[in-house]
Amino acid sequence: AVLYGAAIFGANPSVVNKRCVQRTFGYRFGDRYNPQRHGMDKSQLKMYTDGRGHEMVDLCFKVMVERGQGINGDDSFPSEISPPRNGLQSLPFDIYASVKTRPVFIHEAEHVAKIDIPLPYGYDHRQLRFKITLFFGQTEIRAQVTNQMTGETEEVELQYN
Repeated sequence: AVLYGAAIFGANPSVVNKRCVQRTFGYRFGDRYNPQRHGMDKSQLKMYTDGRGHEMVDLCFKVMVERGQGINGDDSFPSEISPPRNGLQSLPFDIYASVKTRPVFIHEAEHVAKIDIPLPYGYDHRQLRFKITLFFGQTEIRAQVTNQMTGETEEVELQYN
């Protein structure tokens, strides 16, 4: 039955209206420190200070789509990111999956894929922003990256583990 359903879906994806996501997907990000959310002694966390002087917690999990959520094949899940500082040649965007519905840290998840976004020479990290749009409703994850300064959008390949 599973093989038959997979064959039908492969031949005509429109036969499936909604899919139930089996794991929570998200990405690694730095979150502004909040003792209620992070709930640990700061000495147990990987901390840094951002360009605005805020205390940030690294290795946090930002949820894009939750386990059990029903999604259509063309549903998109956008997020915005920017380089943390000047001088980088590329900006990594790491995608994680977890069986937990709302993980807080990436150690509660498995690294599944990565996108490396090339950065223009001489950029200002305070102005450069990218919109990453992920599509989870098909047989594999698809991704688009939009440079919000230029408006250019391109479909990018994910580098799977």
